[in-house]
Amino acid sequence: PAAAGDSADGTGFAATWGHDLGEAAAAKEAEEAEQRERRRLKKKANNKRLREQLKKKLKPRMEAKEAKRLYPYHLRDPDEQALYLWEMLRSTLPERRVVDSLPETPELDGDLHLVEIPDYQHTLAHLPAVLEVACAPEADARLRHAPADHPLGHPFVLIVCLSATRCCDVIRALRPFNQRGMCFVQKLFAKHMPLEKQAARLRAAPVCVAVGTAGRLLELANSGALGLTHLHCLVVDVFRDQRTLNVFDYTADRGALCELYWRHCHGRVLARNARVMLF
Repeated sequence: PAAAGDSADGTGFAATWGHDLGEAAAAKEAEEAEQRERRRLKKKANNKRLREQLKKKLKPRMEAKEAKRLYPYHLRDPDEQALYLWEMLRSTLPERRVVDSLPETPELDGDLHLVEIPDYQHTLAHLPAVLEVACAPEADARLRHAPADHPLGHPFVLIVCLSATRCCDVIRALRPFNQRGMCFVQKLFAKHMPLEKQAARLRAAPVCVAVGTAGRLLELANSGALGLTHLHCLVVDVFRDQRTLNVFDYTADRGALCELYWRHCHGRVLARNARVMLF
């Protein structure tokens, strides 16, 4: 027998209950989707508001940090170079005795000997010409023809770069010195070869110019494989990467560079036997 409420032609409750429930479920699902979208938009607006508040709060700190970063105007004047490098040394080197031994401001005639670079020459294409000026009056012997009695593994010029890729760019720019194959340029960065092989190469051949990253150069210098007792010019490449940061802006690289300078270069700079150049 037909259930109560069913019609004879099958169009009663029993025939339509599933359809009614389907419409109700679809309506409920649409309402829940609309609520989720409202919550998402509200959360997005709230996150944006929090970001704006954080930017406003950190703006003075970021402006102060930006003011300490190296810009091209620092490269024109040796005084600006010296003050910037001095500040990095005092703020980075951990030993208290190091900080106490460095005055608040350097004496250019005694503490630092830096190379002045014209603003228009601050490109890799001008690097060979700038190095010739820095190594004068013995640029030919120091950059093209190493003396026969020159000790192995002791470069005249040491160039510190931010990354292995930048090292390769710098080495390509030094090709004018190697037209006759007489300029020995060593690649000293981690991605090129293991530390032991680099140390062996330094002990086996004379070096005019060494190009590398701060961490690897410090390791080689501490191990004795890289000698800096004949260093004439320390070049710090302040090239900015895709994040607009240079070697001084990265904590690890800045620490390695400052330690390399203090342990192995500072004495020669004080004795006026070596020069520093921010390029």
